[in-house]
Amino acid sequence: MLPTWSEDNTILPIYENGKYKYIDFSHGFFYDTMIQPAQTTLATVQRDPNAPLVPMILEGMVKSMGKVLEPFIQEAIWTSTVLDIFVRGGQTKDGRRVFNERDKLGDKIQKSFQHAAYELSPFSYAQVLRLTKAATGQTLKGEKYEIPDELLGFTGFRKVPINLEKNLNFKIAEFKRNTFKERGLIFEGTRTGDPVKDKNQIIRQYIKANEQHLESYSKLRRIYDAVKVLGMRDPKIAEEFDDQKAMPTYGFIENNAFKPFSVSKDVIKGFIKESEERNIPNPLNDEVLEILDKIQEELFDKQKLNQPFVIDENKYLIKDSTDTSMIPPLPEQPMPNAAIVQTPPPVSQTGLTMTEQALLSEEEKMMTLKNRGLA
Repeated sequence: MLPTWSEDNTILPIYENGKYKYIDFSHGFFYDTMIQPAQTTLATVQRDPNAPLVPMILEGMVKSMGKVLEPFIQEAIWTSTVLDIFVRGGQTKDGRRVFNERDKLGDKIQKSFQHAAYELSPFSYAQVLRLTKAATGQTLKGEKYEIPDELLGFTGFRKVPINLEKNLNFKIAEFKRNTFKERGLIFEGTRTGDPVKDKNQIIRQYIKANEQHLESYSKLRRIYDAVKVLGMRDPKIAEEFDDQKAMPTYGFIENNAFKPFSVSKDVIKGFIKESEERNIPNPLNDEVLEILDKIQEELFDKQKLNQPFVIDENKYLIKDSTDTSMIPPLPEQPMPNAAIVQTPPPVSQTGLTMTEQALLSEEEKMMTLKNRGLA
């Protein structure tokens, strides 16, 4: 339930007055740079206990190296602010909008100045603003802050409240964005207008897309378990899914079940139309569709969340009858008996064998030589 910038840090959990909070100890810990690589690696491995250990360790090591190098390669504050306004089209690198592209010029300038003032303000404008709201009893973006917690922020050890409903809502939206991207993996590179040479391309990509989709489903299931441990009840969880128009997803998450991708009728019609218009083979033909249905059926029946992927790709790939690599070699054969091996009959200077010379008539000899191109 932590934000991405804190999920690998050293965290101090706090429970006060029926509310969960945390302190990101890495912000003020002098030796954090030294322990951060090991901390990031361990956090990555622990985040998904059912995943294979070695790949998770490698992923953690890559992330930890990125954290070590981050201060040397990340954008300076002023550079980032300029890029947000003039290069990224009014959007921060985290996806937050500075202004709407359809705003009037005056509104864009006003919002850009406000963004620059916020980002480049001395001390910590956000911290002062939260402290002011806490002192006056007001809320900031729906959140209510407490004076003691905000005062600790000036030392680097601010107590951050965890808003379960808001965080779950954000995670569901993230799942929906990932689902859209993962679905795009299925037909990647197959609608260019050129013939698809590999008849297994869609099958491979369909399997890969579902494997990535399983990761997203499993992560959302872990989020679901986390909010329940932290005290959120099923009716409230269902309400958050309903707000995101994701109630069917909630049913699968609650039952620890996986919903694989299906191929819609519109997609099938699109492939048929393109095949007819461009006079190229249809890579989504009946044979491929039948295999995709079998994969989907196996995933429905056997795949559980946070468990290894059950699909064996080799089981479903189309075997090419002209591919000699798939034909098993013949068993070792005994050496032939030299006594019974017949040598080819010798050919005379006339172009005929001795037997032909002896048995064929002159007319037959001429026909044989003519057929051999010797006459």
